[in-house]
Amino acid sequence: MGELSLDGGLRGVRGALPIAVTARGNNIRKLIVPEVNAREAALVEGVMYTQSHSLIEVVQLLNSGNGILPVKVDTRALLETSQKFAVDFGDVRGQQTAKRASRSPRPAATTC
Repeated sequence: MGELSLDGGLRGVRGALPIAVTARGNNIRKLIVPEVNAREAALVEGVMYTQSHSLIEVVQLLNSGNGILPVKVDTRALLETSQKFAVDFGDVRGQQTAKRASRSPRPAATTC
């Protein structure tokens, strides 16, 4: 899964986590993912992930199994680091509408 660039490189894509969940649900047990998506996709257990930088690496892997190891992620450490934010909307001066929108659900549309 990924985006193939014109130079043959694999670019990351949005939604690696739901793609990995869907793959597992459809009994797909192996995925090749771009390097930037490897940690996110590896959060889903039951699927073996191999990261790649380019289409050439993917072809070599499929032809020979060229020694690329599956991605393993310490999910506990990853979740702990992802929960720390240096900034908060509460630190912003002014912009009351923007700060309020970030904390409350979007109001229902009204009809005339």
